[in-house]
Amino acid sequence: MQLYADLKKDYNLLKYKLGKTPMMMDFIEHGSRDPYLFVDYSNSYYNFFVKVEKLESLELTAQEIKLLELFAKEINNAKRIVECYILKLLIETDSIDFDKIKNTIRLIYDYEISKETYNSCINNLNFIFVRKVQDVIKINNDKLEISESFNKTIQNKTFKDFLIDNIKYSIFSFNKQYKKELFKDGFILYQKYSRKDVLCILNWDFNRINSLWLQIKQ
Repeated sequence: MQLYADLKKDYNLLKYKLGKTPMMMDFIEHGSRDPYLFVDYSNSYYNFFVKVEKLESLELTAQEIKLLELFAKEINNAKRIVECYILKLLIETDSIDFDKIKNTIRLIYDYEISKETYNSCINNLNFIFVRKVQDVIKINNDKLEISESFNKTIQNKTFKDFLIDNIKYSIFSFNKQYKKELFKDGFILYQKYSRKDVLCILNWDFNRINSLWLQIKQ
């Protein structure tokens, strides 16, 4: 209860200072607490916003609320940056391909992503890795596109605003940690990773994990 009181106090202080509803990046830009604490508490910044403002919802369906939670916890958590850029570029443009994302990552971070990593990111963006499959992106003639159903979802301005804010936070947070000399095989040395983060960055999928588990049991 004390944690919620502290988070609510910081939220309201920044809201008063800005004269508007603060988003995650507002906490970054105004030197307040790390806004991922709001995600940890409520599973998404949107959820905390609804709770603190005592709103029922902002015209988001239960499915859209769940999607924001999945993006906040599984994609935009600053553990692997490639998914963030795929999502960012797809929201900004109609389609991208492997070369586009590969060149983007090389230009910004000076490292090469493999096709295996690219394919892993596609699966992760559709939440196959966490076995909560969603229809977010699709492959069409070797190009990535936003699916028809997800395209309808991001027409909702509230959903899109909270998602883009979350993407910006993840990129900022990753950039703050990233140093080329400390980056090895997808990991930033001395950073904390959950087991799920590790398996994801190693491009494992659940078929491989389940196979390994069966071998251990035998």
